[in-house]
Amino acid sequence: GGSPEIDRRCTMWVGSSLQHAISGDPPAGDPERTERDMTIDTDGGTTKGKRLGVARMRRLWGYFALGAGLFLIALFLRMGTSRSSMVHIPEVHSIISSTLKDAGSAGADISPLPIKSNGEPLNLEERVRRLELRLNAHTSWMKDPSFGMSVNAECKKVHNVDEHYICLDNFPPKDRPCIVYDFGIRDRPKFGIQMYDEFKCQVYAFDPSPVSVEWFTKDEEGRMLADKSYYHFYPYGAGGVDGNITLYEYSWQQVSNIHLPTTVSDDCENHGDGCKLIDHKAGLFKLPVKTLKTIMRDLNHTHVDILKLDIEGSEWGFMENILDNGCPPVDQISVEYHHFSFDMRYGGPASPEVNTMAMLLHVCGLRQFQIDYTNGGFPDPSKVYKKFGAKLFFNTMTFARGLQSIKGKDGS
Repeated sequence: GGSPEIDRRCTMWVGSSLQHAISGDPPAGDPERTERDMTIDTDGGTTKGKRLGVARMRRLWGYFALGAGLFLIALFLRMGTSRSSMVHIPEVHSIISSTLKDAGSAGADISPLPIKSNGEPLNLEERVRRLELRLNAHTSWMKDPSFGMSVNAECKKVHNVDEHYICLDNFPPKDRPCIVYDFGIRDRPKFGIQMYDEFKCQVYAFDPSPVSVEWFTKDEEGRMLADKSYYHFYPYGAGGVDGNITLYEYSWQQVSNIHLPTTVSDDCENHGDGCKLIDHKAGLFKLPVKTLKTIMRDLNHTHVDILKLDIEGSEWGFMENILDNGCPPVDQISVEYHHFSFDMRYGGPASPEVNTMAMLLHVCGLRQFQIDYTNGGFPDPSKVYKKFGAKLFFNTMTFARGLQSIKGKDGS
């Protein structure tokens, strides 16, 4: 119940404390701010002037300021019966909200903030729960650490389409033509052709790799296919961003996002004179990619029935962008994952990256009904990967909406 001037000064101090608790800096003008004054007594008073590290002192100040700020907030709320105190509580709320908002959007230019499917931002509780799901999945902190490598839903009619799978329980739609997005074609468009032959789907195919572009523009068979009314080829790929990105020469005349690091020659094992660095120079390509959101907007689509991904590692950034923009407007996703790791506590079936993707798709209602290898995946035999200690695996799995989860396989 103090004076308005005291309340005003306390209000300003609360906001300043919260702001500097987040940044780690003491408020400007604080007499303890200078490095010269940051001293401790290290031997009972005989040795003075030992400096604490600036970073450590700032952290300590941050903890103190945050605690003090929260204490004053609680004190203000308890003084709610006093008119003079209540006058300035909205100002406190405003400063707190502004501070938390600034902290919550930090780094958004590097790591985009997740939003809902309708474009609205997630509230704090939703963001915390989303973070919790991602962390638990990535650390295998679940009922089933091998959740991402397990079939957790039942499809009664599993159908093979060129080494990928779809579920026919609720497909094809009866009231409209089905829409298929086929990413990763090379010069073998069998998946899209089969989807048209069997289900009369409209097929939209995407691949920026030189071998694909050349096949669809110069090969007679490719040109004939591109002229079909049901088949639409686009010379750009799937990405986590829109624009040109660097991709690298890969097996099967394809391109990938994986960049082989520098290794050493075999002579280095015995520290021989022939020891040298080896730079695995793969071909570089600046190629166009787009996010799913942009592609669907450009093609005037609001829904996709089947999304097939076989894009040599680019699926990670593409899927992360999809899930950062809410749940995908897709009924089925067949994806071949590349280059994932394992949780060594559990071995092959437990992959942090695959678990995370499977969990977020599961929350969106997309249940996993098919997987090629339940004990990890198919290992890439290329010697060049062994040179830098990598064990690269591939695995294809499929998710669909409208399926019942198998009891005990929810993974949460």
